[in-house]
Order: sequence, then structure tokens, then C-alpha cells
Amino acid sequence: MSKVAIVQFDDRSDEALGPMLHLVRRNEAYAAARGYTHAFIRSHDNQVPAFWHKVALIERYLGEHEFVAWLDSDAVVHDSSLVIESLFTGPEAMIFSGDLPIYPVPLKFNAGVFFCRGDGARDLMAEWRALYPSKLWRKSAGQWNFQEHVWAGTAYEQGSFAEKLYPKYAGTPRFRQLPWRQLQSPYPLPESLTLHFANMFRPNAILYLNALQGR
Repeated sequence: MSKVAIVQFDDRSDEALGPMLHLVRRNEAYAAARGYTHAFIRSHDNQVPAFWHKVALIERYLGEHEFVAWLDSDAVVHDSSLVIESLFTGPEAMIFSGDLPIYPVPLKFNAGVFFCRGDGARDLMAEWRALYPSKLWRKSAGQWNFQEHVWAGTAYEQGSFAEKLYPKYAGTPRFRQLPWRQLQSPYPLPESLTLHFANMFRPNAILYLNALQGR
């Protein structure tokens, strides 16, 4: 088994994923070329909202791999020369970046793309998973509904990490924060390792894939 796993999750149909499915396939090809494991999980036990499922998945894969890269289904490895292990140049357990600065209140942690290493990251996943605010979610007929109206707030995995774990560990050897241009850009920039076509930038994925086909 490889030391590195790229883990992705999406429980929507292929039709609903559309161009994102092609991004996932590019990640799969990149992983195969590097000898990495690529796991694209399409279902879950629905014990927690899908947003929180990623945390348990990463924790599980860290039990089997030294390094785990998480990519949302709207994210792709852009720089094929990237060696994930080489990002870890010190004792850091997690490497990530913040939101794009265009957002009104950009978070210091964006959960669309990040990298984890070893038992230190596995412990962080367990701590993160324990932050799940069950009182804010209700399940009816198999569907989870949020009881408040703040997107990416502490009811969600990204907001919970940004508001609770980031302040706790920022500035410590556990975390290394990269510029958003390296991990979260929706445009292929010279320094982009990965791209993230989130929210309003979803159409950029089609332009990106078309440009690759035109090479």
C-alpha cells in the first residue's frame, strides 16, 4: 500500500457532478502516476451530515497511510510535478490555506484542499470530529437540515475548524499555512499546486478542462 492517499467524497450522482467528475478522474490519474492511493467515496452511513463525513474519512485513511491529501470534488491537482510528501518540510501535521480574499470575511482555513501527516493529524481529526454540533442539525426522512442560517459557520466542518482549531494551533509546529494562490485559486496561476472551483467559480472548471483538451 502506498504511503500517500488522495481522498475525495461526493454522494451526488455522476449527472449532478457534471464536470467535477472529470476533475476527480484527473486526480485519479495523477495518483496512479505517483503510486498513490486514490479513494473516491460515493456513499456514507448518513449518521452525520455529509459536510462532516470528510473528517472521519481522513481520520480513517490516516490509520492506513502516512500522508492524506483531501480534495473536494470541485478541486484538482494542477501541478503534476507535485510530490505531496515533499510539502512537509518540518514537523507540521497539517498544511492548508485560507479562503480567497474576495470573500467578505475570508476564513483562515479552507476545507476544500488540505494535506495531513501521521498521528499528529489523526489526533487533530479526532479533535475536529468531536466538534460536530449535533444540536444544530436535524434529520428528517433521511435528509439533514441546518437549524441556523450561517453558511460555513461552526455548524459546518470548515467553520468549526476555522473558529476553534485554527486559533488554538495557529503559530505552532502543527500547522503550516500556504498562500491561497497555491491551493485555492480558481485560475491556474504559476504558483498553483491545486485549483479549487468552488461556489461562483464552478464554471471555471469547464473552461479549465476545455483548455486541457485543446493542448
